[in-house]
Amino acid sequence: MPEIQDQLNELHGLLIAARKITLEGESGG
Repeated sequence: MPEIQDQLNELHGLLIAARKITLEGESGG
């Protein structure tokens, strides 16, 4: 089911982006 795989990849990307933003906010704040 390629559709589910695409959604998982998208969620994974969002998770990494959110974590990166959080880390940058903490270290920069």
